[in-house]
Amino acid sequence: MGLKSFLRPILIGLLAGASFHASAASVTVSISSGGNVNSKGVVEAWCLNSGKSCKVVGNRPHHPGPRSCSMTCQTDEIFVWSCEPNNDDRWIDDIPSSLEGETSVVSNGNRMVYSKILTGSIHAGCSFTD
Repeated sequence: MGLKSFLRPILIGLLAGASFHASAASVTVSISSGGNVNSKGVVEAWCLNSGKSCKVVGNRPHHPGPRSCSMTCQTDEIFVWSCEPNNDDRWIDDIPSSLEGETSVVSNGNRMVYSKILTGSIHAGCSFTD
């Protein structure tokens, strides 16, 4: 086995890895909260690899806010968001339908945590009801 045939698979692997990492692109992640007037839940989101985060409180002008936020993350990054109603008499009504079936879900009491590998720009959030 010559040096050339020995190095070829290694170089192909390195080039494939380089092209994979070079293909990571910036994507916009936005979050918001929905629901009725009393349901001022909290939505928090994190892009784990880049360390970005944002938080939304409520969905009406008289809630503390902010009511929406966005951040720039990368494709193939792990994105996590959580939804927590403002008290035990309220619950999470819905998440955006575009994210259903694509996410992992963990529940801790009244709080739900979702995760997804980013493949493009997305909107995430929760609706709360009472």
